[in-house]
Order: sequence, then C-alpha cells, then structure tokens
Amino acid sequence: MNVLFTLLLLALGASSIIFMRMAQSGVAWAKPVTVACTLALMVLALVQMFAPDATADPEADRRHYEGYHAVCGEYLGQNLAARHPGARVTLLTWPTMISPPQGSRILQASLKDTLESGGLTVTIQPIVVPDKIPQRLKSAGSPEMLMNSSLGFGPRELRQTLSALSGQTDLAVCTIDLMFDLETNSLPPRGSDPAVVLINSFVSDPEFLLRRTSLDALVTIRNNPDIWKRGATIPNDLADAFNQRFELHQAGK
Repeated sequence: MNVLFTLLLLALGASSIIFMRMAQSGVAWAKPVTVACTLALMVLALVQMFAPDATADPEADRRHYEGYHAVCGEYLGQNLAARHPGARVTLLTWPTMISPPQGSRILQASLKDTLESGGLTVTIQPIVVPDKIPQRLKSAGSPEMLMNSSLGFGPRELRQTLSALSGQTDLAVCTIDLMFDLETNSLPPRGSDPAVVLINSFVSDPEFLLRRTSLDALVTIRNNPDIWKRGATIPNDLADAFNQRFELHQAGK
C-alpha cells in the first residue's frame, strides 16, 4: 500500500510539471489542471505525514517489549548465578507508592525466578523515596521521574541504600532505571560490600566505573531498530535474543 501511495505521489508530481509547461506554452486548459494536480499532491502529502502508519502493529510491539524484558531477566540471572554461586541477592525495586512499568515487573519476575533456580537467595526491597518529595509527585507523572536526582533520589540516596545493605546481602541488583549520571562518587569503591548490578541506568563511562567502584555488572540497551520492524521475531537462542536488544558490561572483562 505504501508503494502504491508513493507511486501516486510521483505521478501527480510529474503531471504537475508537464501541465505547468503546457500552460506556459499557451495551452489554456493546462493551467487549471496544473493547479488541481498540485492541490491533490499537497493533500496526499499531508495525509501521508499525519495518517496512522498502516504497517504499525501495537500488539506486536507490546509483545516484543515484554518479551525482551523477560529475556533480559533470564540472561542476566543465569550470568549472575554462574559468577556468584550461592550468593544472597537483593533486588532493589520501585517505591511502594507507585505502579512500576510493565516491562520492569516482567524483568524482575524473570530475574528472580532465574536466580532462585540457580540456587541463589533472593530478597525484594523497594527503594525508599525521601520524605521531602511532595505527595503530588509520588502519585503523578511517570515512575521514571521519581528516580531523577532533582526529585530527591540521587547518588547520595543510592549510596545510603547500599550502605544499609552491607553485610546483609552479596549482590544488590537495581531493577530501576536511574535517571541521573552515575559517576565514581555515586557508588562505593571497588571491593565494597555489596557488589552492585545496574539495569538500564545512565552511565557515561561504564568501563571506568566497573574498574573503580563496586559496580559488578551493567546492562545497557542497544540501539537496534531492526527488532521493531514488522514481522521481526525474538530469536529462540537466549544469548542471541539478549544481544539483539541489550549489552552486558562486567567487571574484570
């Protein structure tokens, strides 16, 4: 359908040029035809710009979105279970007063199941949002906004959360998208307890943090528009599926 629409636009454009030249040559009836072709061309161009994409498939996009989050949780869980056998893991999750994004819920469930299947002990701990955040901000807007340091949860609160977990857990896995730039002073130094795993948080220099801080692993999102193309499917192989959408950075590698 898009091909036919494009051909129609090209035909109208060519016709406008032909009839315009005929009008310039003195053919009286060519002028109103030129005007009509030009108007039709403009209308069709506007329709193409603003009409809904006939090739879009919201349901398929939703399945991809949820499916890749499940893949991320399973792949990361297997990796952590292999590198930290028998570890105690705390999953840091969204504050209790807000409803987390669907993708985050799916990732957390997949990660928890995989870690427990691998013999690790998993505890769920919602992050505590500071009291200084007005109640209206707790109940309005997107969940991600609450993780912005300007709204009260920043590097200091993250360090406090990790410090409180020292001696209680071996791995602290943050399943929340932290919206502030994590720098060296955002995390405890290398060798601190617990080790930290971040998922889709903003880190401008991952390798530096992996060398200098308690960051053990970081999952970032790849820019891969091909996975959203109509008809695209999630690969059956777990590693292939993960690498289509994500990238895993690990300490010591």
